[in-house]
Amino acid sequence: DITVKKNQPVTLTPGSYGKLKIEKQAYLTLEAGQYSFDEVRAHQDAEIDLNLSGGTIVVDVAKDLTFDQRVDMEVVGGSPYDVTFRTMGGVVLKKNGEYRGNFLAFGGERQAAYTWPAAVVRVMDVFQVTTTNALGEIGSFEQWVGIDSSFLNRPIVGR
Repeated sequence: DITVKKNQPVTLTPGSYGKLKIEKQAYLTLEAGQYSFDEVRAHQDAEIDLNLSGGTIVVDVAKDLTFDQRVDMEVVGGSPYDVTFRTMGGVVLKKNGEYRGNFLAFGGERQAAYTWPAAVVRVMDVFQVTTTNALGEIGSFEQWVGIDSSFLNRPIVGR
């Protein structure tokens, strides 16, 4: 098991680990490669840097992946398209966080897929995704997550 504590930055290299706990206001860097965890929990105000200078990052989680409020993820040396989180449990992304990459949940009734390659996402009860494509065009939509994990997207005009 790995616990990342406040004021004690940790850099992980690819490999298999037990539980990953990132405490409140703690700082974690993941280097390029493939990771395996039993479960992942990032507490509020945690920071996660994703260093893609050596390639892609794939994080496999056997159970749940949970990011509490105001978790901030930054991509260094690459694109959020090159970051994938895959879990056999659920994915919980709480409000006011900034998430980068692809989040895939394959856990039975809790299946879901989230892709935010170049977006800043602030998760609320209803959350908004704003992204810019290669031509500089801005797109935006609101998203609701239903009890059955189905999604309804609706364009936002003028926000």
